[in-house]
Amino acid sequence: MAKATSLDARRDLGHNDRTGMASTSLLASSSSGVARRRKVRCNAAMSTKSRQTIYGGRIIGAEIRAQGAREAAQKAIREADRAEAEAWSIQMEGYGGPAQPSPTIA
Repeated sequence: MAKATSLDARRDLGHNDRTGMASTSLLASSSSGVARRRKVRCNAAMSTKSRQTIYGGRIIGAEIRAQGAREAAQKAIREADRAEAEAWSIQMEGYGGPAQPSPTIA
């Protein structure tokens, strides 16, 4: 009986058993001796990150860069159209109108 009392005393003090784990973790949490269910998953430490977590930031960044590139391309197209219109205006002013079509061969 004295040995059981010393084991209980060691458990109450939280001493480590020969496995290195605290003995208090082996005690039942209820008075019936049945351990309670855990509220977290058993393998919570082994879960993996979702693809959204891993690649989400990169995808959002790529979408933002693509939108910026589209806006820059539209701006470049407008500038090219303006330059072409200006060249046409200068040509019409310099040559006195559009070129006349060649006469048809009869």
